[in-house]
Order: sequence, then C-alpha cells, then structure tokens
Amino acid sequence: MPRHFFFCLLFSFFSCLSHSQAQEAATPYRVKIDSLQALINQHPKSDTTTVKRLNYLARLCFYDMQFQRGLLETVRAHQLANKLHYVKGDGLYWRTLDYFNSYSPHTYSFYHFLTRWSYDDRKQAEEFFQLGGRMPDLRKNPQAKAQMLVAINYFEKHLDREILANLLIAYLGYIPRDEQAPYLEKAIRLFRENNQPDLPFFIYRHEMVVYEKEGKAKEARETEIEARTILSNTKDSREKALMYYFLHQIYASQNRKDLSFEFDTKAVQLLENLGEKELRLSALYRLGIISFDLGLNRKAAEYLKKSATLAAENINNSANSLPDLYLQIAFSYINLKEFEEAKYFIDKSQKAPNNLHSENFKKIITARHYDAEGQLLMGQGSYQEALKKFTQALAFANQTTDSTRLASYMTYYMAQCYQKLGQLQESIKYGKMSYDKSSTRHQISGQFRFVTTKSSLLLAEVYEEAGLPLEAYKYLKEYQKLRKESDQKDEASYLADVEIRSTIEKEEQEKNRLKQEKLQQSQHILAIEKQREIDGLKAQAEKQLLESKAEQAELDKKLDKERLEAKALQNKRQQDYQISLLNLDIDTQRKVRTGLLGGLALFALFVAVLFRQNHVKQRFNALLSKQKVEIERQRDQLDHTLTELKSTQTQLIQKEKLASLGELTAGIAHEIQNPLNFVNNFSEVSTELVTELEEERHKPQRDTELETELLADLKANLRKINHHGGRASSIVKGMLEHSRVETGEKRPTDLNALADEYLKIAYHGLKAKDKSFACELVTEFDPALEPLETVPQEIGRVLLNLYNNAFYAVAQRASQTHHADYQPTVWVSTSQVAGKEVVRVRDNGTGIPESVKSKIFQPFFTTKPTGEGTGLGLSLSYDIVTKGHGGTLLVESHQGEGTEFRIELPTYKG
Repeated sequence: MPRHFFFCLLFSFFSCLSHSQAQEAATPYRVKIDSLQALINQHPKSDTTTVKRLNYLARLCFYDMQFQRGLLETVRAHQLANKLHYVKGDGLYWRTLDYFNSYSPHTYSFYHFLTRWSYDDRKQAEEFFQLGGRMPDLRKNPQAKAQMLVAINYFEKHLDREILANLLIAYLGYIPRDEQAPYLEKAIRLFRENNQPDLPFFIYRHEMVVYEKEGKAKEARETEIEARTILSNTKDSREKALMYYFLHQIYASQNRKDLSFEFDTKAVQLLENLGEKELRLSALYRLGIISFDLGLNRKAAEYLKKSATLAAENINNSANSLPDLYLQIAFSYINLKEFEEAKYFIDKSQKAPNNLHSENFKKIITARHYDAEGQLLMGQGSYQEALKKFTQALAFANQTTDSTRLASYMTYYMAQCYQKLGQLQESIKYGKMSYDKSSTRHQISGQFRFVTTKSSLLLAEVYEEAGLPLEAYKYLKEYQKLRKESDQKDEASYLADVEIRSTIEKEEQEKNRLKQEKLQQSQHILAIEKQREIDGLKAQAEKQLLESKAEQAELDKKLDKERLEAKALQNKRQQDYQISLLNLDIDTQRKVRTGLLGGLALFALFVAVLFRQNHVKQRFNALLSKQKVEIERQRDQLDHTLTELKSTQTQLIQKEKLASLGELTAGIAHEIQNPLNFVNNFSEVSTELVTELEEERHKPQRDTELETELLADLKANLRKINHHGGRASSIVKGMLEHSRVETGEKRPTDLNALADEYLKIAYHGLKAKDKSFACELVTEFDPALEPLETVPQEIGRVLLNLYNNAFYAVAQRASQTHHADYQPTVWVSTSQVAGKEVVRVRDNGTGIPESVKSKIFQPFFTTKPTGEGTGLGLSLSYDIVTKGHGGTLLVESHQGEGTEFRIELPTYKG
C-alpha cells in the first residue's frame, strides 16, 4: 500500500520555523529595522558582512509591510555582492526573493531550489536556515495590499524587470482570480525580456494546475504546451531537471502515470549526472511509488533502495524519512512474494531513527508498520494472525490526521482476510466500511479511487459467494463504472499528450526552418558581396592599367620630342662644321684652332644629349617595373578572393547535403520509434502474464483453462514483439544499406528500380507535408536496361531534385489555373540510345521562361520565392551528372506547357 508522506517528512522542518515566525510577526519590527539600519550606517563598509545585513534588513522590511524599501535593499545587496565577486551573494539574493514569494506558488519553488543549490556543504547551509522559513501571510491585510501597489508603481518608473515581475506575481494573492490575467501576462513578458525563460515555466506550471481544478480543459492544455515548449528549449541541465520534476508531480496528481514516470525518470538521470542529491532523493522516491502503482514492484524496490541510500546520508535531516522508505520497500517485496526480504526491511524500519517532528507522524509510521506485518502474514496465508495486525494498525490510524485514507486501506485488507476465512458477513461489514470511507472522496485522490475500485470488486465477489446476486450486481456495476472512467481518462490523457507533443514539434520545425532560411539568406548576401568586391577589384585593376598605358604614351611622346631636338641640333652643328671647313683655306692657324675647339664642343654636346636620353630611359623602365609589381600584387589578391568564394560555395553545398541528411535521419527516427514502443509495451504485458502464470502454478488447485489462456496470450504477445522487432530490424538494415553506399564508390545499379524508388519517396514526402497535393504518376521503364556503373546515392539525389521540381511546377500551375480539366501529371521513362542510358522526367507544369533557361544550372539561381529554394539543387545535380559520371543533363521547356529534363549516362565502365 503506497503511503505518500515523504514530502511531509522532508520539509517538516519548515513548519517549526513558520510557527516561530508567526509568533514573531505579532511584535513590532520598526525598532529592529531602525537598529539594523543604524548599524549599517555606522559601519559603511563594502564587505560581505554588509551584504548579509542588507538581506536581513530586507526581510524585516517585508515583515513591516515596507515592500518597496525591502526590495530596494535586496537589489542593493545583490549589486554589492557582484561588485565584491561574493560567490554566496547570489544565494542570499535568491533566498530573499524566495522569502518575499512565500505565498506566491508561481515562483516560490524556483527560488527555493536555486537557494538550496547555491550552498555546497552543510556549514554553508547554516546561512540558508538562518534566513529560512516563510514571512507572515499578509494577503488579507488592506495595508499590505496598498503597500504592494506603492512598490509596483515605484519599480514601473525605476525599471528592474526581475523585481517588478516578482511584485506582480506576489500581488496576485491580494486580488480575485478573474482580475489576475493582465498581471500574469506582464510578469511573463518581463521575465522573458530579462532573459529568464525558466520563471515563465513555473508560472505556466501553476496556472495549468489551477485551470485543471477550475475545469477549464482548453486553457489547461494551452498552458501545458507553453510550459513544455520552454522545457524543450531549456539548455541548463539543473533547471531542466527541476522542470521535469515539477511536471512529473502534476502528472502524478492527475493520475497520468505514464507521463509522470517518463518525466521523473528524465529528472533522475539529469540529477544523477549533476551529482545532486537532495532533489534526486525525492525524485527516486516518487519514481518508486509510481512503479509500485503500475505494478512494477521489482523496479519500485530498486528506486526506493537508492532513495534510502541517499536518505541515510541525512541530507537536511532526510534520515527521519528512513522508517517510511523501508516500509515502502517491504510492501514491494510482499507483492513479489519475497517474504524474507520484506521481513528484513520491516525490521530495518523499526531500528531506523524515528526523530520525527510530531506525535501524529509517529502514529502514522506505527500504523504503517502493523499494516506491513499484516500484509506479510496475509501473503503467507496466516489470515487470523494478519487480522490482529490490521486491527492494531486501524487503532493507530484512527488517531491520525490521515485517518480516513489509512482506515480505508486497513478495513479493505481485513475484509480480504475474512473472505479467505469464509466469514462472509464480517467480510461484507469491513468491505462496506472501506467502500464508504473511500467512495466519498475518490474524485479527490487517486489513492481513494484505487481503494473504491478494489473494495467494490471485493464486495461483488463476497455478495455472490453469500448468495446475494442483486447486491453483487450493484457493486460489480460500480466496479465496471470506475474502470470505464479510469480507461476514458487514460485515453483522454494520451490524446492530449499526443496533441501537445505534435504542437511542440511543429513549433520546433518552424523555428528550425526560419533559422535555416535566415542562414541561407545571409550566405547568399555574403556571396553577392564577395562577387561585388571581386568586380570592384577588377575595375580598379583595369583603371590602373589604363593609367599606366597613358603615362607610358606620354613618356614616349616626350622622348620622341627630345630625340628630334637632338637630331636638329646635330644637323645644325654639322652645317656649321662644313662652313668652317670651306673657310679653312682662308683662315690661319687661329681658325684651325677655333675649328678644333668647335668640334670638341660639338662632341661634348652630343655626349650630353646621349647621357640625358639614357637617364630618361632608366626612369621610364623603373616606373614600368613598379607598375608591374603592383599589377601582380592585385592579381594575387583577386586569386585569393576567388579561392575564398569557391570555399564559401563548397560550404553551402555541404550544408545543403547535411540538411537533406538531417531530414532523412529525423524521418527514420520517427519510423523506428513506433515498433520500439510496441516491443516495450508487449514485453511489459508479457512479464505480467508470466508472473500470473507462475502464481497459478504454485496454487494447490491449478486452473488449467486459465493457464492455457495465459499461454495463448503470451504466445500472441511474443508474435507481436517478433513482428514489430522485425519491422525495426528492417528499418535498421535499410539505414545500414544507406550508410554502406555513402563511400562514393561506383557499383552496378538498376536505373529502373532507382528511378521508381526515388519517385515514390519524393511523392510520399510531399504528400506528408501537403495532404491536399495530388498528381498522376506515369512510368515507362525499359525492361532491357542493363545495370550501369554509378554512385546510386548521388544519382538518387539528382532524381529527387528533378522530381521535387516537377511536383512544385504542377502544383503551381494547379493553383494558378483552377481549371477542372487540368490534371497534374509527371512522366518518368528510361531507355538506351547510342551507348547511353537515358532517364527522362517530364511534367505538365508552368514551364521555364526562355529568358532564364540558360541560368538554371548556375549556383544560387532559383525561380522560387524567397525561403522556398536555395538555388543549389540543379547546380549540384549538374555537377553530379557531368563531372561525377561523365554524362549530360539537358532541359527542354515551353512556358505554360511543361518541362522535360533528360539525364544521359554513358554505358562504358569508368
């Protein structure tokens, strides 16, 4: 019998603190506030002591309803802690907000666990307990409500998003439920703006519970979707574990046991990886209880023993829960009929420390101890001795605050014992007592519902044995009604979970699509900018080349001019020289000497002209060399930029391939999940059938018909396991075959089979995305076609691109024409012509305009709207066919009539 007292034991420490603080709240706090403020003013040091005093001052201000001042001191303490790099400053800040949110169920749990996790050892945790407990409940105090509004108005003007959001959440306790929505929405928005998505999760989590209690199923489902969406997007493992744990609690309270088990298991796994003990102790206990309720007693014992191991470390006085844990383990072993193990843990429970916080808990544990001993004796067939133990358990149970629930269990077990002893009237008496106690409250708790169901079935059996068929029929009808309600609730819960998972999955897909689209756009823009940069560099280089040619022409012009001047001067000198020769006979030696001097001067001038001409030529050559170096540098820069552009293009192509692989992997994972779920479910049912068969075999009077029926059910289950296992195996083999051909090596390929296979994949893939899409497929495959050496995976990618383009074209034409006589059709045919194998893909879609036909094989060119195409599909296909396989890819199209692509692959082996 499960007894869920673990949380009461684990957190009972706080009840004592709350009691002492309730007494403290009655005294005036203004004197304490003034004294502490004076102490801070007298010692205005920026140290850790001041951080602690400011947090304590904030707490006192909350007592005195000075909410604005208290929160300002909280912010001041946190800012000082950050300035000092005080590690425990965050813990003190969270604890103060935890204290402020004492009566705010939306956020209290989050800050509470953040505070606990901020302390690494028991010594540091002393500060936590010094600030522990809860503030007085001021929600019905008009003055407190007024001060709350004052604080809200202040922080709206002096914006601190986290503090204002906490104020709005705390203010919900002061106003009616129908006025809370605007404050909730604003608080959620502030937390998100402050980059704190985890806090909206806890708000949605609480609202989900409230809507469920109010009977607002639609609103409850919407908040559940919001909460689980935040959970799926959370990266921090500790916060994710906390979210899993609290959602598990809600699902457990709603009796959605499968989801409760799933989320608690994930919480335990994350907490174990983090090395966290306190919350893991509680999560393991809850996992044990769920397993117990599901009839998985072996697993229940394992989880509960792990929880007991952690509790033995006395984490925050958790050792006080050991008696309860050991008894719960004993109940699991009793159901497994392992009575020695059960007796061991019953004895261990008696020896465990029992330093509980109230007499009520001691009586509850005593009642459960007698209950465990009674169930042990009943399992061994000692019904008379078991009745004595149950009577003692009932006596202690009636002295507790949980008497109704405990007594409903005890009286049920007593009715079972009297039935086994043949004392039918006593069995009816105690069975009705159990039914009456549980049936009035079975709508409130799953445990009461469990007892009501069990006791109604028991009464139906006992009344039938007593020869009272009308009474038996009455309780049997009640039993069937309860089972039907339970089944309907389980089915509704399953459908709701499917809807929630589907909604979250669609949101994730849309988010990934937008992200991919944004990435492709940015890469496209980058490629355009690179191309513009290359064009600019080319233009600059051409301009510089033209300028250098112009300078060279100018230099040539100057040089020609100087050459002409030198030649004219030389001619003039020669004429003068001839005149001097004619007068040689007339002149004396003076004239001869003068002539000689003139010749020497002429020679010197000629040498000077030649020297200047040589100097000009050297300057011109130096300028040409410098321009040549600059042009080579710019050419190298252009080559480097072109290399980067090609690298970027290669990366885009690779990402396109990875995106396709990601879609394929997601589809395979989705397909393989279904058979694995069937295998798990039928395995669990088969285990229960084997257990029931073993129990039947150990009975003195074996029911052979029941054994035969169990064996038949078991055999049917094994066939189903084998069937679904084979289905999963075929999917895995297909994955292995796909990975085997990823090597890129060519192998003999049946083009007919390949074309037909990828046609079906493309058509069904599009149908899965758009249910309204319909198209006629016409195939004409040449049966005489011989296997061709290709890379099947690459040719398949080409065919997939061509098919998708054809389907897109006919869908576009269908949406544009709206003619009833238009039938979207795609034709695929194969043939062998002149040493080539040819694949034709033809459609009667929109066709390709003549103006863009020459560009369709260029990278990044697409005729589709933004976001619907990358412009790489046909470019990749062209490279695969021409460069990878030495073939040709041709296109013929008429706008408004259709398009035909033709793949021609050579039949020679290469």
